[in-house]
Amino acid sequence: QAAVRDMRRLLALDSWTSSRHRGMCDLHAADTAVAVALAYCLLRPELSKAERTLVISGLSRLATKPYLNDVRKKRWNVTNSFNWNGVINGGMLAVALLLEPEGNPRIEPAARQLLQRYLNHFADDGGWDEAADYLWYGLHNPSFAAYLADKRGRSLAFPNEVLEAPSWQEKFTSPSGRTPPFGDATWRAKPSSAAGYLALASGDPAAMRAFATRG
Repeated sequence: QAAVRDMRRLLALDSWTSSRHRGMCDLHAADTAVAVALAYCLLRPELSKAERTLVISGLSRLATKPYLNDVRKKRWNVTNSFNWNGVINGGMLAVALLLEPEGNPRIEPAARQLLQRYLNHFADDGGWDEAADYLWYGLHNPSFAAYLADKRGRSLAFPNEVLEAPSWQEKFTSPSGRTPPFGDATWRAKPSSAAGYLALASGDPAAMRAFATRG
């Protein structure tokens, strides 16, 4: 019941999109949609018909309709080749798979096609030009979507370049073992110095504590 209450609160909102991106499906909307769709998938047998209708219609209003509108208008948030692509298109693909057979059938083919722009943007050796944190952030929804697709017999193949990306984690020599995105927009994420982490901590001590425990 607590999960259902949380879903109701989210579905009652006017928008899941940040104020800067109203009318679009942004990072917040995509990740929220994945969370609600996952909860719906797990709780579906326990939900009443009215509750199921509420979730499906709410996801449509707050996420999938804005997303398909972005696809139709070829907006930057879904056509780019950086982490927004992975989060949004990967997220919408996961939502489509979680909602089957009740979701919009137009979402999966659109998300698959656009997601390839992101997956094909990795360097030949798996290098990524937004540094490690954005690498992992951009891949979290595509990875979940790939798992769901595989379970349904419709695999989402990652290019070999993407599969090479985790090998860079082993080569980071900074104190936490990670490389925060300090604006180093080169093709290969490089180890950050201890001084870089001190600079980060000076601005946000909580960030330093987080990095120190996430190596």
